[in-house]
Amino acid sequence: EIKRQLDRYIAENKLEGQFTTFIGNEGLMIRIKDTALFPSGSAELLPESRRFAQVMAKMLAPLSQRVVISGHTDNVPINTPKYPSNWELSTARAVNFMKYLLAQDENLKPELFSAIGYGEYQPVADNNTPEGRAQNRRVEIMILRTYKSR
Repeated sequence: EIKRQLDRYIAENKLEGQFTTFIGNEGLMIRIKDTALFPSGSAELLPESRRFAQVMAKMLAPLSQRVVISGHTDNVPINTPKYPSNWELSTARAVNFMKYLLAQDENLKPELFSAIGYGEYQPVADNNTPEGRAQNRRVEIMILRTYKSR
């Protein structure tokens, strides 16, 4: 149901190039291009990304599943005082998006959320092309399946 709601929101707002959803073995994955959320080399949320976070928070509020937010980068090194490596940048992006999301709805349960930074180490495309690097710069929201023990 969440996937249907998200897909409808993405289509209605013409965000197909920025957001994708799919169901895998672990649960529902929402993949967000970094440019939909952050300026280049930054972990500060763009003003236009906040609307999506507000919508997402409302959809997540009634759930009891764990939610893992992960940050990913390409393999182009970053070395700034704030982000000495891609790990720091990816982690900061995941944490900042999670914190903003949690602030949007008091019914969200923080104990169900976690954030993780993978840096450049889980690419989904080839880092040897600009298009591939763009696909690798992303934030993913995984709504984990709930399994019952028998």
